[in-house]
Amino acid sequence: MNNLCKRFLIALLMMGASTTAWAQVRWVKLETNQIDSFVYADSTWLGTAERSVFQIPASTEKLILVPRSADVWSVPAISQQLEESELDTLTVKLNFPYYYRLETVPSGVDIYQTDGTIRSHLGTSPLDYVSDAPLQGELIFDRAGYVTRRVEPGDEIWNRHLVLLESVEQMDPLLRIGIRGSTRNLKWIDYVAVGTTVVGGLLAIHY
Repeated sequence: MNNLCKRFLIALLMMGASTTAWAQVRWVKLETNQIDSFVYADSTWLGTAERSVFQIPASTEKLILVPRSADVWSVPAISQQLEESELDTLTVKLNFPYYYRLETVPSGVDIYQTDGTIRSHLGTSPLDYVSDAPLQGELIFDRAGYVTRRVEPGDEIWNRHLVLLESVEQMDPLLRIGIRGSTRNLKWIDYVAVGTTVVGGLLAIHY
């Protein structure tokens, strides 16, 4: 075999090896609402989502996102099964839902979300609520015999609120006159009109 044939054969072998190696990997472009989360190709750690584009083995069956922050330990990982594609780069969208842990003292409080003129009943405390998007407006904590409280929902993937409601019966009599109507729809009157100013406070603990 002359040198020209040998060189041609070597070139073919190199091209075949290169093609085989290229076929063993694929590219994935990741879009997510948590760019600091950890990314796994099956069980192989790839880095954090802020890299956006990853080279993964062609045999990868699933792309997995795990929350990075220690304070969201109760948020489960999310994943997407990868399908075969002829595209050079596969785009994957993986967004974490938003979790709300809503607790009250006392328990058994009706919880509403209000956004403008829309008021929706979410459930009764203690409540675990999951939403595809951050809750907007305010959360209203309402129970007969207690002062209604309002809290901003939060827009993290893990939002926890512990709200303490004050019993109307245990309030100072001077403060009780500032509440009119049903205790299920408590409103403060204008104390300026009677020469007294009362600041109604909300005791809420956020985690």
